[in-house]
Amino acid sequence: MLRLAAPVLLAIALHLHAPAAATDLPEGMADRVAPCTVCHGAEGRSSSDGYYPRIAGKPKAYLFNQLVAFRDGNRQYMPMRRLLAGLDDAYLRDMAEHFARLDLPYPAPQAPEASGAELERGRSLVLEGAAGEMPACAACHGERLTGIDPAVPGLLGMPRDYINAQIGAWREGQRRAGEDDCMAKVVEALAPADVRAISNWLASRPVPADSAPSRGPVPRAALECGVVSRAVAATSAAVAGAPSDTAVAPGGAAEDPRVARGRYLARIGNCESCHTRAGGTPWAGGRAIATPFGDVYSTNLTGSSEHGLGQWRFEDFRRAMREGVAPDGRILSPAFPYTSFTRMREDDLEALFAYLKTIPPAEAANRPAALRAPFDSALALRAWRAIYFDPGELREDSSRSVQWNRGAYLVRAVAHCDQCHSPRNRLGGQADPESLAGARLPDGWHAPDLRDSAWTAAGSVEELAAALLTGRSSTGWAAGPMVEVVAMGTSHLSRDDALAIASYLIEDAQPRKHAPAETLPHATTLARGEAIYRDHCADCHGDDGRGKGERAPPLAGNPGVRSPVADNMLRIILEGGYAAQTAENPRPYGMPPYAAELGDAGIAAVATYVRHAWGNRAGEIRQPQVSSLHAATRD
Repeated sequence: MLRLAAPVLLAIALHLHAPAAATDLPEGMADRVAPCTVCHGAEGRSSSDGYYPRIAGKPKAYLFNQLVAFRDGNRQYMPMRRLLAGLDDAYLRDMAEHFARLDLPYPAPQAPEASGAELERGRSLVLEGAAGEMPACAACHGERLTGIDPAVPGLLGMPRDYINAQIGAWREGQRRAGEDDCMAKVVEALAPADVRAISNWLASRPVPADSAPSRGPVPRAALECGVVSRAVAATSAAVAGAPSDTAVAPGGAAEDPRVARGRYLARIGNCESCHTRAGGTPWAGGRAIATPFGDVYSTNLTGSSEHGLGQWRFEDFRRAMREGVAPDGRILSPAFPYTSFTRMREDDLEALFAYLKTIPPAEAANRPAALRAPFDSALALRAWRAIYFDPGELREDSSRSVQWNRGAYLVRAVAHCDQCHSPRNRLGGQADPESLAGARLPDGWHAPDLRDSAWTAAGSVEELAAALLTGRSSTGWAAGPMVEVVAMGTSHLSRDDALAIASYLIEDAQPRKHAPAETLPHATTLARGEAIYRDHCADCHGDDGRGKGERAPPLAGNPGVRSPVADNMLRIILEGGYAAQTAENPRPYGMPPYAAELGDAGIAAVATYVRHAWGNRAGEIRQPQVSSLHAATRD
């Protein structure tokens, strides 16, 4: 159950990207995308009823565009956005290619829920259009309405409710693309009665025996749509491949060692992910950072003279990192973790700045914070700093080893682990940043206690170092926000630095005593939870809860399962998610979101069973707990 899922693709229009030509797919793609079938039906073929569309056999560029649009927030469906967050274009291309290759029977068409006159109106709009008001659907989607390779989707074989929902999403602005996209303009011409007529007629039409998208050429009408024309052009360009990220300076010379060191520090500090919004230019900022007092938006760190670091001197950068003060004297929000960066060594700050100065300019304006009063005032920031900010470089502990001190420096300064893992009070301050004793995050996830040996890979320095590099250990996998931290940060650690962090965390770690549940869950609850587990979870996690290698983590003895704080486990079941995507594991397996499939009561039952089985002996989960968490995280 604690694996996660690939796409939940929806139909009707495009976004701005396109995949390369067909390639050999990684081994086991059917298993890697199997979670899609929870919503889209066996092998992505769906059914003739309901909301979720068929994805099998759709044009690959279209499928890829939809995946990218969900991931980057240009399609407003939070379960999909959460599911795909952090996955790169290459994996999304493979997913699209896999489903595009499938040639499977279509379900029977739906019986119409419309009069003969309404169906005739729908037929006329789809095949002929409305003179002077809207083009015929067939003008872009092909005479057979089965779509056109590489990027125009078919319109047949989709549920009526789904077609209605997609047209409604365009009308309400929940689906969006470029200003030159045609669909947003087309739907403006449709009255509600027209939408009903079109959806009924399309859903009632049989799919031709040859249901494959036409091979083209793409009609002129479709090419006049900016999204389609860009996708077709990008399909050709993508065949050549994208340039790799190599440590070579312009002109082919070897990279300056100081710049290379700065690049490494930026990676293990996970700087790029915070300073890049979904779908945005890398390092150009704009990502919302949630706090209990409102959202703060990351800033532009590119070479832009107007918006970024183009005019900054090292003294400006040093002051921001050491003192939390901008070049113009403004006090920076501690959502920028200068309370940790103040501990960095001078030579590391110089190297980091040298690297940041190599980033090409991106002219993206910085967005002001959206904090509620009085936390948006300079006076409040000054007061907060007077209480909670202790500036200064981290001092080494002469009684400890070189490895331990290196680990302390990486954890407390560069990687700023205490920002999430040390508790905060109601004002966002930390009485003991060094504690790493666990804390609830503003987005509802719980950062675990890193001084509990159960969380630090059962006390093994080598295993914890491997977990930092891969996101996986014998007792569980990284989940929630930690997936991004591993993929964008710790997976880039050198082995020596990974061992140093592990040594620092484990040397003082102690097993926390969590008393087993005092009362057994009700037999009926356990029986229902076990039945759900057998039906939905055992195939991947095993009847014995030991997991299945790369495919799914163990649940027996998993500290996230046994934890007194069950919110992380429940969110994974509700929302699904992917294992960390790393160089070692470029195509991770996934788990689907089960919120709709199981419901809150079913999730409470299966969570209770898993927390009780195989010697876990953790407390029971009740439906109101799941419902409260579900409501708080639903967008």
